[in-house]
Amino acid sequence: MTNAMQTSGTSPVFKAAEAFMPQVEGKLHAWVEVEVEGKGCLCCVWNDGASSYAEIVHHGGDQFGSLVFAVRAFNRSMRATATVVDMLLSLYKSHNGKVVADRIGY
Repeated sequence: MTNAMQTSGTSPVFKAAEAFMPQVEGKLHAWVEVEVEGKGCLCCVWNDGASSYAEIVHHGGDQFGSLVFAVRAFNRSMRATATVVDMLLSLYKSHNGKVVADRIGY
């Protein structure tokens, strides 16, 4: 569990991220906000060898952009820079032939 998750553990967003962490433990990963039907959703993107994955771990109830501060806190606490996030998104597109989402924030 990251420091950001420890200090803000009462939020549903933080609880969802914390519950998902065992799946990506030890793997290169980062958090992004994606838009699904106009709503902001928390999504984890990770690489596992020759494959890349993305999974929505929390469906936000607010408009896109509402989770950007949580995403930044998660990534900062893991030292995942924008360069790392860009690389993971590029790997996902390369491995899966599609983008994670049309609208992404981080």
